[in-house]
Formats: sequence, C-alpha cells, structure tokens
Amino acid sequence: MPRYYFHLLNGSERNDDPEGCELPNDKLAIIEATTAAREMVVEAVLQGAPVGRLAFEVVDQDNRLIVELPFISVVRE
Repeated sequence: MPRYYFHLLNGSERNDDPEGCELPNDKLAIIEATTAAREMVVEAVLQGAPVGRLAFEVVDQDNRLIVELPFISVVRE
C-alpha cells in the first residue's frame, strides 16, 4: 500500500511529516488531508490563531506532489 506524507506549510515555512501513513490511493490521501485540515482550522479558530497561510503539501512515497491544500479552501461559507 502506498505511503503518503502530509507536510505542513505556513507561509514560507515547511514542517515535514517524517512518518506519513499508508493509504490505498491518492483520492483517500486528499480526503485525509481535508479532514485533518478542517480539524486544525477548528483548533486555530478556537485559539484565535490565523489560518490563511496554512496548507498541507501531500506527497507520495516517491515525493510526487498529490495536492497542495490551503486550509482556507476547506472552510465552507
């Protein structure tokens, strides 16, 4: 099963995910990133922290970019 890494971007800073997780395919990796981003947005809002510069960079085990997911994109109006 492929391994995916969810690197956290904050503007020009990048915090690498050293462990990643195994998921069956790219689509489920995007769903996982979306769910995690929503949870992190809730925490940030509760703490009064900005979320506009946060994003996940999801890459596979070959370091192929699957998606760059800005946290603001997971917030529904």
